[in-house]
Amino acid sequence: MMKGRLIFLFFLVWGLTHFAQQKTDRFTLSKISTVLLDHEISDFDPALLDRPYTYLGKGGQSYVFVSEDGDYVLKAFRSSRLQILELLSLLPHFEKKKHHLEQQIKETLKSYALAFEKLSEETGLVAIHLDNHKQIHTPLKIIDKLGICHTMDPNLISFVIQKKAVLVKDKIAVDADAAKEHLASLFSLLKTRIEKGIEDADPNFAKNFGFVGNRAVQIDGGRFFLCESPSKAYIEKAKIDLQHWINANYPALSEDFHTLYEAFCDETF
Repeated sequence: MMKGRLIFLFFLVWGLTHFAQQKTDRFTLSKISTVLLDHEISDFDPALLDRPYTYLGKGGQSYVFVSEDGDYVLKAFRSSRLQILELLSLLPHFEKKKHHLEQQIKETLKSYALAFEKLSEETGLVAIHLDNHKQIHTPLKIIDKLGICHTMDPNLISFVIQKKAVLVKDKIAVDADAAKEHLASLFSLLKTRIEKGIEDADPNFAKNFGFVGNRAVQIDGGRFFLCESPSKAYIEKAKIDLQHWINANYPALSEDFHTLYEAFCDETF
């Protein structure tokens, strides 16, 4: 009898936990990174925090929240694995892993700092908070997936604010007649970045690029680094992936996309 009750209790707790995780997308405030850069690099207008931001989703590096007017997104960097390693950091092996993960987060922050400095128009970045040298006196309010509003001290976390973009595939789907012009804007963006001597280790056209109006922007700024001779290899792989999707869904656009890519390569590399 006791064993049966314990089994029932176990599955009840497991079921409730699984249900809660689905409803919240596994997001909790404690999973937002508190890792900050040591040197002063932030550029922030507190008025951007006058209204709350609502949970939109998550990527590999950040949780994403959208402004009330739908014009901006706030990206707060994730530290889910770091949170676990904090508990185990007294053990030498895990202390090294914790340090390594902290450095990975800092590299992401440095990449966004580079993007804000060199590519603010090309990434849609309007503000960055990556250190705690200048205090922000306006609290950050975020609304989670359950509709609960949380008030946070923005000085304790790293985050950026960008113009909200429409993803590349969605833009082509809703505006197929102007798709060639949109793709030309995408390659123009890549050309500008390369001319500024910046490499991107993850130029995924489908996930990391979008459009603000009819202008292409790169919404993921977490893998940038300075490079005197950027490689064609990263972009070639991204091109192949998007080419497959275009071939399958918009075959009339296939030749135009390939021609634009070839012209871009001839001018850039």
